[in-house]
Amino acid sequence: MRFRRVSIAVVLVMVAATAAAQSLNLKSAGVGSDEPISLTSKKAVTRNLPDGIEFTFEGSVKLRQGTLTLTCDKLVVVYDEKLAKASNPNGKLPKDMPSAETIRSMDMSSNVKFEQGDRKATAGKARYDNVKRTLTLTDGPRLWKGADSAIADTIIIYIDENRSELLGRDGGPIRLEINPSKNKKDSQ
Repeated sequence: MRFRRVSIAVVLVMVAATAAAQSLNLKSAGVGSDEPISLTSKKAVTRNLPDGIEFTFEGSVKLRQGTLTLTCDKLVVVYDEKLAKASNPNGKLPKDMPSAETIRSMDMSSNVKFEQGDRKATAGKARYDNVKRTLTLTDGPRLWKGADSAIADTIIIYIDENRSELLGRDGGPIRLEINPSKNKKDSQ
């Protein structure tokens, strides 16, 4: 009986990892749901919530799909049971089975790194909102696009739009470093 519970938990963790990676598909980068997905960590834990399921991946977490790579020390994925019922009207999947459409949020902490082509970002914390399709970086975020860089209190990356928003603390300044000569050399 214990082996069966462990096996079910392992299957749920594997499905959660796949769904977490699928939810970050970047259409603008040509990454589709048929791209191979890889999620590795040293530990994975599942926990039932009153309105869904929570999966926690800890220790050298690395999520990769196509041109997207996301790394951190801890990734918490929360699935919403209401979204699961809405996305599974014919009931073909078990109700506890998470999918990309049922992700409410993904929280990343400690050593967060985002990479997609020439766009890179680092932060102490990040939150992915599956409804808004945004990745919000906080706790010392920094963003690079080619040789240019930006530092702000909060950086919001719009996943499907290939754009970012930089916000200073309480309307304060942000810092940009633009390197025209380096960008010119890189494009030649």
